Amino acid sequence: MKKFTKQGFTLIELLVVIAVIGILSSIVLVSLSGARDKGYDAQIKGELGQVRADTEIHYDNAESYTGYTIPTNLLPPACSDDGAYTVVVSADGQDYAAWANLCSSAVGTCDFCIDSTGVACTTNPAPTAPTIASPICDCP
Repeated sequence: MKKFTKQGFTLIELLVVIAVIGILSSIVLVSLSGARDKGYDAQIKGELGQVRADTEIHYDNAESYTGYTIPTNLLPPACSDDGAYTVVVSADGQDYAAWANLCSSAVGTCDFCIDSTGVACTTNPAPTAPTIASPICDCP
């Protein structure tokens, strides 16, 4: 009499393994999207640091922040819908503030702000928009 031995896997076992792999890969993909947003946030903070250095060079040359514009080589963040970087200079040209919305938060809920006093902060909720009368980041 011939004895049958089990060779390979059953269909149920293969389907279970495929389902487990699918669940694990979906969990990994969700965590990677959060890492992407944090990468964009780092880009925004770095580029605002470039804006700070550029404004100080402009001030050293002109003795005023008046007339400063954001360099065209600064690209808006990939997550931005509105082009993103905003700079306000005071009427007397002695103060400025610049800010952008962070990608890891909803629009208008968490901004990164820098100003002429040396403040650089993440605010939540977003800071009151600096005005020409007072271009200073309103950080807690």
